[in-house]
Amino acid sequence: MVTVGLVHPGEMGASIGAALRERGVDVVWASEGRSAKTHARAERAGLSDVGTLAGLVAAGDVVLAICPPAAARRVAETIMRAGFGGIYVDANAIAPATASAIAELIGTPAAFVDGDLIGGPARAGGHTRMYLSGPQAPSVAALFAGSDRVDALVLEGPPESASSLKMSYAAWTKGTSALLIAIRAAARAMGVEEALLAEWAISQRDLLVRSDHAASSTAPKAWRFAGEMDEIARSFEDVGLPGQFHRGAAELYRRLAGFKGANPDIDAVLDAAPASRTGLSWGEFAAAAPELGAFGSDRLSAGPSYLATVRRGGAPRVHPVTPIIGDGHLFLFMEPTSPKLRDLQEDRSYALHNGVPDMSGTGGEFAVSGQARRVEDAERRMTAVRAASYEPAERYVLLELTVSEARSNGYGDVALPTPRRWQANVEG
Repeated sequence: MVTVGLVHPGEMGASIGAALRERGVDVVWASEGRSAKTHARAERAGLSDVGTLAGLVAAGDVVLAICPPAAARRVAETIMRAGFGGIYVDANAIAPATASAIAELIGTPAAFVDGDLIGGPARAGGHTRMYLSGPQAPSVAALFAGSDRVDALVLEGPPESASSLKMSYAAWTKGTSALLIAIRAAARAMGVEEALLAEWAISQRDLLVRSDHAASSTAPKAWRFAGEMDEIARSFEDVGLPGQFHRGAAELYRRLAGFKGANPDIDAVLDAAPASRTGLSWGEFAAAAPELGAFGSDRLSAGPSYLATVRRGGAPRVHPVTPIIGDGHLFLFMEPTSPKLRDLQEDRSYALHNGVPDMSGTGGEFAVSGQARRVEDAERRMTAVRAASYEPAERYVLLELTVSEARSNGYGDVALPTPRRWQANVEG
C-alpha cells in the first residue's frame, strides 16, 4: 500500500488527505509545531500522526506539499534534507520558474511532480481539480482514481505545466478580485462610490455582486493570496509580459492580511484597502530634520547596519545589511530567497540601526524605523544601483524604506544633531 506524507493539513490540505483516505490510501502528517486547529483538521480527515517531519519522510512513499507559496521552496528543502527518496508532489500556487527550481532541488533518486489545485477544499460531489505534470504524474493521479471529491488530471507538456496553468487561471480569478476591491475602495476614497454602484446597476449589473463577493471571500485568505500574486507577476515577467498589475494585487492583499480567519463586511474591507501614510521618503525626512538626516546618512554609510524585521507569529529577526541612500531615498537590495524579504512581504515594518566599530560606540548611533515597500520602477532601481557601494546583482529585489521615526545617541565627545529624535506627523 502507498503511504502519502501530507505537508501540511490546512483547510485545503486536510480535504485532499481525506479524499485519499476514502480511496484507501494511508496518509500521515507531522504534528510537531502545528496548531490545535491543525490537529483537529487532521483528526477529522483521518490522518495518522507520525510526530515529526523525519517520521513523515521515513513513512511516506509520496510527499504531498500544500502550503503558502512563499514556503514552497523552504518545505522542499526541509524534506530533502531529511533524506526523502520517493515522489515529491508540489501542489502549491507557484510560478513555473519556482517549480523548476524545486524540481532541480529534488533531483534524484526522488522524483518531482508538479501540481495545481483549482477549486475550493475538496468536498463529496464537489469540483476540485488537481492538475499534475511530470513523468510520475500518472502514478500520483491513480491514487485519486474513483474519488468523488478530487478529479486528478494529467497534463502533457513540460514538467512545470501544472504551475503554468495555475498561474494563468488565478491571474484572472484572484487578480480581478483584487482589482474590484481596489476600484470600490478608490471610488469610496474619491467620494463617488454611490454613483459608481448606480452606474454598474445600469451597465455592469454583475459587478456589484462580484465586488461584494470578492471582498467577503478573499479578505480572510488575503494573507495567502499575496504570495500567489507575486508568483503570477513573476510568471508574466518571465514570458515578457508586464507583472506590475499582479504586484499591485499582492500589495492590496497584504493590506488585507489582518482579516485572516475573520468574516469582514464590505465596509471593513474597503476601509482597510487604502494605505494610510506610514512614513516619509528619506529626502522628506532629511528636509524636515536636516542635522539628524545628515548624521544618519553619515552613520548608515560608515559600514554594515542591522535590520530588524518581524517573523510570522511576531518573533523578531535581525540581519546585517548595507543600506543605500540615493536621490532622497533609502534603499536595500535583497536576495529573492532572503528570510528578511519574506518577513517584509508579510509585515512591512522594519527598524534599522547602524553598526558601531567598538564598545565605545565611536561615531555615535543612529536608528530609523518605518515600512518597506518593493520597488519595481526601472528608473528608481538605476538610482539605487548608481548609489550603491557594490554592484547589485540583477536577481536582487529592491526595497525602499520609508521613515516614520529616527533617533540618535552618542557617548563621550560625539556631537549629536538637533533634534536628537524625530517622528513623522503621519497616520499609523
